[in-house]
Amino acid sequence: MPLISQPPDLSRFASVRMALNELDPAELAAAAGALSLLPGNGHRLWRLGAMATLAAERAPGGRSVSQTQLRQLLASSDLAAMGDMQDDPYEDVLSEELSFTGGVYLVSSGLAHDAVYVLRLITRALMLRPVLPEALRAELSSLCVAGLRLSDQVLRGAGLERHQEATRPPGRGLEVPGATRLRRLMGLCTFDVDALEASRIDPAVLDPLVLPVGERHFPDEHIAQGYADRWPLIRTDGSLVLARPLEITLALRHRVVQRAVEEVGPERVAQAFADEAQEDVLRSLRRMGVPASEVRSRNAELP
Repeated sequence: MPLISQPPDLSRFASVRMALNELDPAELAAAAGALSLLPGNGHRLWRLGAMATLAAERAPGGRSVSQTQLRQLLASSDLAAMGDMQDDPYEDVLSEELSFTGGVYLVSSGLAHDAVYVLRLITRALMLRPVLPEALRAELSSLCVAGLRLSDQVLRGAGLERHQEATRPPGRGLEVPGATRLRRLMGLCTFDVDALEASRIDPAVLDPLVLPVGERHFPDEHIAQGYADRWPLIRTDGSLVLARPLEITLALRHRVVQRAVEEVGPERVAQAFADEAQEDVLRSLRRMGVPASEVRSRNAELP
């Protein structure tokens, strides 16, 4: 469904759009992704995501973005003022590991609370149970593997580790590294077809997570609510840019649920998820040493 158009001059982001007007959207998106990979910016993910969304509105082409411009945009502009209201202290770990087909992947929940845990339950509920047709299970499994490989490659390449925490107190601004490090991190977030295929990632499989630049205008409420988080990648001039490296798990969760609901309906998806969540609680009780007889008794009492 097309987004409702909002006159730019009525938007709270009008001055930010003007500031971005002559800058390359691919560079802006790569810079947003790069800065998201710094543990010191874990408390600033909303404003980085908003910058990525605004960059994706622009047509391809423009000047390179400088460190000074990034600092102005993210620390002293209207975007920064809104970020001061929207950004929250990051209370979860920035990165953790998730087991899935093909290995163990380094991932993040990003701005969504417990997104990694919920994706784990969702994939078990819908891909290990006879809920979805085989063709759809294969489609979603391929998408998850591609997205998780991309997450693992980028997060590990940036030096993030399992149980990485946000390191800078929320009141100390935003970290923009030196030019060399910034460009290296931006490079980690920028891919052509050959680079993805070399990493055993099929670019076509990632299409549901990709937003082409210049095709959408986002109203203020969609920017504020993170509507574009479902598209962690943007496409421009033959390249893919990972503008939201910490939101891949959230985007996968959204896509899996969306396709499952389209195929079998919300009631069946909800029941499968509830069954898996209940089973997960019972597994946890057994691991904590609750006697098997008591686990069975508690299971029988559950609705």
